[in-house]
Amino acid sequence: NWWDIAQVFLDLSPTYAMILVLYQSLMILAMLNIVTGIFVNDAVEAAQSDRSLRVMNEIQHTAEFVRNLQDIFQEIDTDGDGSVTLLEFIHHINKPEFRAFFSTLGMDITDAVRFFSALDVEGDLQIEIDEFVAGCLALRRPNTAVDMETIKKQNRRIMKEIVALNENAE
Repeated sequence: NWWDIAQVFLDLSPTYAMILVLYQSLMILAMLNIVTGIFVNDAVEAAQSDRSLRVMNEIQHTAEFVRNLQDIFQEIDTDGDGSVTLLEFIHHINKPEFRAFFSTLGMDITDAVRFFSALDVEGDLQIEIDEFVAGCLALRRPNTAVDMETIKKQNRRIMKEIVALNENAE
């Protein structure tokens, strides 16, 4: 019983009794802090493992990324015709603020012409907003095993076509 111990300290000196009360208070606070930490840790783990929350966060992040890309496209499209030419792209992409913007999006543009040609699906030296957004979304994510397998299959198909053309030419 704590009261019996407190009575002994109180008989010795009120200062010792105060030290005992302070010690008891600190121990109770420490125990409450540990229990609170356990509950908070469990709550954080539950939130991180919540799949729907992760999906919603990814959707919001992608939507914000698309909005940023649409805004940057509007800035690059100086003539307002809804498409960006290679010259417009090079003119704007060489500005430090545009390079920094793309860098914050996780995209390093060191070769503007190569980047533009990667976005230009139709090969007409113009990119529309949908090409721009889709291309940037595709270039943003790291290459996956599916991407590599697709490239290998396309290479095999092209090699077969080249061999067939070579045989027909002979």
